[in-house]
Amino acid sequence: MRAAHHASPGAQCVSAQHLTWQLRHRWAALALWLVCIFGSLVAFGLLPKAFLPRGDSGFVRGSLVMPQGSSTEQIRAFQAAVIDILSKDPDVVQLGAMTGNSPGADQSSGNVFIRLRAPSERARSIEQCVQQFTKQLALLPYGACYLQPSPVLRISSGAESTASGSAYAYVLVGLDRERVYTASQELEAGMRGIRGLFGIQNNIKLNMPRLRIEIDRDRASSLGLTAQTIEQVLAAAFSGGHITQFMTDNDQYQIILEVAKEYQCLPDDLGLLYVRSPVTETLIPLKSVVRWREEASPQNIPHAQQQEAATVSFSLVPGVALGDAVKAIEDLAAKVIPAGVTGQFTGDALEFQKSIASLGIMLLVAIFLKYVMLGILYESYIHPFTILTTLPVAAFGGLLTLLICGRELSLYAYIGLFVLIGLFTKNGIMMVDFAKQRKREGMSSRDAIYDACLVRFRPILMTGLCAIFGILPIALGFGTDGASRVPLGLMVVGGMAFAQVITLFVTPGIYLYMEAIQTRLFTPRTDLE
Repeated sequence: MRAAHHASPGAQCVSAQHLTWQLRHRWAALALWLVCIFGSLVAFGLLPKAFLPRGDSGFVRGSLVMPQGSSTEQIRAFQAAVIDILSKDPDVVQLGAMTGNSPGADQSSGNVFIRLRAPSERARSIEQCVQQFTKQLALLPYGACYLQPSPVLRISSGAESTASGSAYAYVLVGLDRERVYTASQELEAGMRGIRGLFGIQNNIKLNMPRLRIEIDRDRASSLGLTAQTIEQVLAAAFSGGHITQFMTDNDQYQIILEVAKEYQCLPDDLGLLYVRSPVTETLIPLKSVVRWREEASPQNIPHAQQQEAATVSFSLVPGVALGDAVKAIEDLAAKVIPAGVTGQFTGDALEFQKSIASLGIMLLVAIFLKYVMLGILYESYIHPFTILTTLPVAAFGGLLTLLICGRELSLYAYIGLFVLIGLFTKNGIMMVDFAKQRKREGMSSRDAIYDACLVRFRPILMTGLCAIFGILPIALGFGTDGASRVPLGLMVVGGMAFAQVITLFVTPGIYLYMEAIQTRLFTPRTDLE
């Protein structure tokens, strides 16, 4: 071979013998390339899918939930019990809780906020802390506390979970309220049986206590009492309304009329109220003109897309992939959702579904644009494809690395795949460009690619190692919240390391096949070596 003097002796010793064998058996290169394509598809199917790793922000937020109708005093007592348990954990630095701020009459919920020590100062991850807190708070018999780590990076999706202690949500909509509510309850019950889900909440709450008051209109009319008069009495007794303002020389006071707090708790306290009759000018017991009974009703009537709606929220146990959970919930929804009711994920879960579909399309577009640019560069339809044949090898190496390391195929991993497209095609460009130069000097296709592999071995190895060592800190998780970006580093490092030498044996064989096709289709027919 005339290429021997161009390559270093070390490179010849390492690769010349194997390269000669491979060029003699070109089918092996094609077979290995097809194996890499098939392996990439298999690894992609086996890898758990995720949207964005939550990272370790050191901040946890959650919601306090008690049975509907619980009083402000009861939710505050539950809040104190939660604070007492959490404050004893050595990893908790600051605590905060807020109750009594819910709109409407129902004050049975609140919020809790937890600040943890820096990740370097504690032995547990934020997910492990949340799981430990959840187990401890589950022992409280009269309420529930749903906790969720606050993500380091949040992408606004335009629709978030309705439950503050849950990360993801599934929304059901339909025209028939009864069907929607029944389907949401069946879906909630089924989700509780799916392994890896916790913090499952339904925003349809039908047990809000309500006191229904009916006026005996005949008796009230005989006493000169109107519905407006009775309403004013009830409002003055229980709503705490502002009546007037009392002013002195130095100060002013707002006059708020209501009965004592201890007489505002039980329905029978209505029997203690009196209303003055304009006919008899005497005080008439309210219970003599009205009747009341206790009943339950929905807390609110949620709507979405101008239809009746119900939202079931949930969180994931650490180690459970969002893609697996989405698949399990979709399978369950297909069984329990009746005709006339439709369901879809919202928030991060919806963005995850969109990203899985769109990123695949974006990947194909990126490869096509790369092909167009290379086609313009080489003025050829064939050899851009030769260069792009390096991509399946690199992708297989990156996906296999994620699979071996037990990582998820997240948005960061997809970014790593796009980085590989830019980084690794330079190996093919180096070989094909050098081979085309040798062909213009009169070499045969086989000698040209053989020479290109030997001469370009060292530059390919050096540039590849520079890229690998440059991104290695990301693969090892260095830096603030570096664990979130580990999939990106593993994808690039694994893909580069695996394909660094493999392409030196795959690309030459593909090149010879492409040369044969180009010669047959675009040039006068000649014999190839």
